Amino acid sequence: MLTGVGSLRIDDAMWNYLPKVDRTIKIPPSMMLQPWMGSNFSNDDLVKESSFVDDYTHELAGVDDSGEVTVYRVTTVARKLLN
Repeated sequence: MLTGVGSLRIDDAMWNYLPKVDRTIKIPPSMMLQPWMGSNFSNDDLVKESSFVDDYTHELAGVDDSGEVTVYRVTTVARKLLN
C-alpha cells in the first residue's frame, strides 16, 4: 500500500518524497508559490520562520473513515486573526 507524499524542509529548501515513483525531489524556487498538497498553504509558507503549530489554532472538524484510509479534516485559523 502506498502512503502519501512526505515533505521535508531544510533551511530554505523544500524536498518532497513521491511514493508512486519512489523518488525524492527538491522543489525548485519557481514552484515555491504553488499550493502545498492542495491546501491554501503554499510551499513558501512552510519554509518561513513562522510556526504552523505555534502561530495557528487547530480544531478537528471531522473524520471520514468510509474509504480505504481515514481522513481527518482540520480547521486552522491564524492566531493574529483571533486577537
